[in-house]
Amino acid sequence: MKLLLLFLIIFSFEVLHATEFSRFCDRRLNRSSEYQSKYYHYTQNLLKTVDVNRIKNDYKVFFIAGYFGDTLMALNIPTRIVFGIGDYFKGHGEFLDHPNLQIDNMLIEVGTQDSPGKNALFIKKAIEENLPAHKKAFIIAHSKGGIDALDALVRYPQLQRKVGALVTIQTPFRGSPVADALYGANEDIKGPERLWNAFKRSVLSIVHALTGGDIDSLNSLRSSVRKSYLVHHRTTIQRVLGIIPSLNIGTWLAREKNSSHFLFSFLEGFRNHMKDDLGLESDGLVALPDSTLNKVIDPITHRPEEGSPLWNANYVIFEGADHASIALRSSSIDFDQYSFMKTILMMMLEETDWREWANHHCY
Repeated sequence: MKLLLLFLIIFSFEVLHATEFSRFCDRRLNRSSEYQSKYYHYTQNLLKTVDVNRIKNDYKVFFIAGYFGDTLMALNIPTRIVFGIGDYFKGHGEFLDHPNLQIDNMLIEVGTQDSPGKNALFIKKAIEENLPAHKKAFIIAHSKGGIDALDALVRYPQLQRKVGALVTIQTPFRGSPVADALYGANEDIKGPERLWNAFKRSVLSIVHALTGGDIDSLNSLRSSVRKSYLVHHRTTIQRVLGIIPSLNIGTWLAREKNSSHFLFSFLEGFRNHMKDDLGLESDGLVALPDSTLNKVIDPITHRPEEGSPLWNANYVIFEGADHASIALRSSSIDFDQYSFMKTILMMMLEETDWREWANHHCY
């Protein structure tokens, strides 16, 4: 009888132990609630809880700007006057350069109007040439910069072991309706619309050439091109996500409750087009479902699309920021870039710790 009782106690303990492990092993891909709680906490307590020594010792932060980012930086003063936006990644860099932090960081100066393939090689070389031997790269990429960064990791497997974290912000993984409208979503279309698309591409080719770029960069943002890329490279992307802790961040702006007015934003017109004509929430350039590798189809419940998800493709989505205000300073939307930086740094450190734990206990 005593042996039976001892067996039941041991068995119950093992069941509870396995259940507890399963709870920790089944980590949710949706990290939006965690982001929000940390973000609001850090707005009140900005510097005191940053694991400075660990970040300084283990990582170098690399920023990668989005489409036409280098042009915006070159014309910073005019764009601030005309459009009310500017200072690409400046707030983020100021946070890392704070006297109490002094975290090593740099901007990878890709040709933001160049194709992802060309920029992938540039990113690979920049990291290899500027990354200290004892550190890993912490990549923070905005918009098309996320596509360029992902392509670098897909094309160059040797780069994967040098990267310790990948954060993409408002990256159009499945393309952008704005790119479809500008370039032309259907190249096989006939009649006047075909002529109109050809005219637009001719004008845009000149614009890209004048800014040192290539219209292939715009083509690479079309929905059909991006979706084909994800299908073709799914296995490799899954492998990349298994090696590198990652976080996809998507945002949207909605109409004010009980008001006929729209939230003021530089990207208001594009956002309203996607909402009213396509039925999509967006940040003004990227539709919310396209900003994460695991397609989020419901901005309220954060529910991903049915089907096999990409394991480890963590995501955060939230309302209140357009495509400019997270990465640039905006006169229309006051976004706390310092708290944002602290939040994603700490979330990625915790993700790294969890992966190390999971590798020993879950697999």
